[in-house]
Amino acid sequence: MYALRFGEIVRTRDIAVLRGMEGGRIKRAYELAAGRFGVPWRGRRYDRADPDGADLPN
Repeated sequence: MYALRFGEIVRTRDIAVLRGMEGGRIKRAYELAAGRFGVPWRGRRYDRADPDGADLPN
């Protein structure tokens, strides 16, 4: 499953490492999608306590 997602054989079973890799992959996907649709991207910043305080993409 991870080999398909990352395009390489993942040699770890450490869940924290896998979560970090997946997080980086998803952040890059957000960045690429924002560029494709012309949305300014400054990262994923969302405060659950103040959902209306986030910028439009978040």
